Amino acid sequence: MQNKLFVLLVNYNSSDDCIQSIGQIISIYNPNIYIVLVDNCSTDNSVNIITEWLKKNVESYIIIDDKSLFQSNNTITCRFTFILSSTNNGFAAGNNLFLKKFDLYDSWIWMLNPDSIPTKDTISYLNNNIDKFSKNDIIGGVIIDYYDHNNVIAYGGASINFYTATIIFCKKKDRFNKIDYIHGGCLIFHSNTLDSIGYMREDLFLYWEETDWCLRAKAQNVTLRLDENIIIYDKVGGSIGRGYLAEYYYSRNGLNIINKYKKKLLFIALLFQFLRALLKLIKLKPSSSLGILNGVKDFLYNNEIKN
Repeated sequence: MQNKLFVLLVNYNSSDDCIQSIGQIISIYNPNIYIVLVDNCSTDNSVNIITEWLKKNVESYIIIDDKSLFQSNNTITCRFTFILSSTNNGFAAGNNLFLKKFDLYDSWIWMLNPDSIPTKDTISYLNNNIDKFSKNDIIGGVIIDYYDHNNVIAYGGASINFYTATIIFCKKKDRFNKIDYIHGGCLIFHSNTLDSIGYMREDLFLYWEETDWCLRAKAQNVTLRLDENIIIYDKVGGSIGRGYLAEYYYSRNGLNIINKYKKKLLFIALLFQFLRALLKLIKLKPSSSLGILNGVKDFLYNNEIKN
């Protein structure tokens, strides 16, 4: 019997992107693929837009809020589950809302960004080959720029520059063995992995969650693997953009990762954040510069996130 594949997306104010991605997935029917969409308390009309789309395009679905979720049984019987979170506690929390609740025994999970569109060949490939994957692997695919198909954003994931608290996407497939983590926008793993590693950290809220999770996985001898048959087109930062919030969480959480895994390099990484902020200011991006500086400040003084 073929294992289930749960395609898991977290939406925040990105209904049009979600619908495009989901529409692509359901266009290739397979009874073992289940789609789970978590709305992370969107502030726009996402819930209504997606609900109306479901009524017209999906035969079997369920819409459930997070309070009812924890009072219901833990079996998914519909092809599509739409979970409505009453709070936005970040990317990891949105994913964990599903992962912590449901019985995922002997199942595969495909974490997919809402602004990422998988190819139809990718969906067919996973339909036919998911049971051949090693349950000790975390698998990434080829991530291509949605707007420029000649631009490969990453082969599978990225490596960490521990001196600067920044990441470097893997641009050449022959360098995949150098990466530190699989990109969370296209990440496949077996439910057994959760038993040995646990869930992604919710205290990071946004950015670096999958980085920490993969570093923990590698410490438990889980293998990171690239599968070039898995191809997605990524619109790159559709829900949050590249401004203050992105820079804030990128800086704050990057420093947290350095502090946890390479503490002796923390001082150098801190100095580099000030350089990044200065460069943003020179480029007339004061909001981004302020995001970096406030991220550094909150890491140093508030430091509410845990190691």
